[in-house]
Amino acid sequence: MKLTMVIADDEPIVLKSEEIFLKKEFPDIEIIGIAENGVQLKQMLERLKPDMAMVDIHMPGLSGIEVIELLRHKNCATHFIINTAYSDFDYVKKALDLKTDGYLLKPSKREEKLEVINRLCDTIEQEKQKNLRKSGLESALSVVNSVLGSEILMSVFAENRDVEGFEAYCKINNITFTGGCIATFLLKTKKDISKRRLNGELETCLRGLCEFLVTVTSRGVVVMFFVPGEIERERRRDWCVELAQLVASHMEAQLGTPCLFGIGRVYDSFPEMGNSYQDSVKELQAGRKQESMLPVPENADKIQAYVD
Repeated sequence: MKLTMVIADDEPIVLKSEEIFLKKEFPDIEIIGIAENGVQLKQMLERLKPDMAMVDIHMPGLSGIEVIELLRHKNCATHFIINTAYSDFDYVKKALDLKTDGYLLKPSKREEKLEVINRLCDTIEQEKQKNLRKSGLESALSVVNSVLGSEILMSVFAENRDVEGFEAYCKINNITFTGGCIATFLLKTKKDISKRRLNGELETCLRGLCEFLVTVTSRGVVVMFFVPGEIERERRRDWCVELAQLVASHMEAQLGTPCLFGIGRVYDSFPEMGNSYQDSVKELQAGRKQESMLPVPENADKIQAYVD
């Protein structure tokens, strides 16, 4: 696995020596930056985001310790090896406090340098593998959630609610359900808009505001809002209306088409979400009688055809 490194030292001969050593002993490490002072080092680290950096302590502008401290506050993921002629306890303690990955004293022995750098390479490779696995799991969970969530919401339109699937969804995503409602959105456009685009816009709009389930068509969206437990009961429907208004405004701004919506009442249990859906459709039809494309809510087959 190819790793990247930045080297920083105010002595050109040390920089050249370290560069030659690394290229000879670690062909899988690519040196992507060489800095002669602390300011250059900080700029390189922020721009290049290397896997690791070998830095001197005393440099013009900013010390190596100061640069590390500044970037730690910015959640910098780079790993650091201190390479210095100073063995003062205060420097060592500061390096330990900043969780650096190695402390080499110049002139360091070849074996010592090999050990520190090899150990760091192993650590970084393990982190990368872990992140890849985590990313893969998150991606798979996202796909599962999308499919499972759509199927669960589809059951709202039928007589038999998928309570077992809903409970499994909540358990997988560590959600405590305290109440919810259905919002039905209708885009006033004759052009088809991809389900991927609509799903993406909903995710962008609602991320961090609440949990939700969604079923998308090319012309409309049915969303189940999970009402957070901290919302007072008398405020719950107003909260849902405000959220639906936010979604409608976002859709109009991003898709360039007006978005009509109806909101159902808030219910405490999933089996009652069918009632909330019917409420939402009736409210939408009452507000926009000229819109005749919505199905009669009692007809489950037509509802499923609509959302498909």
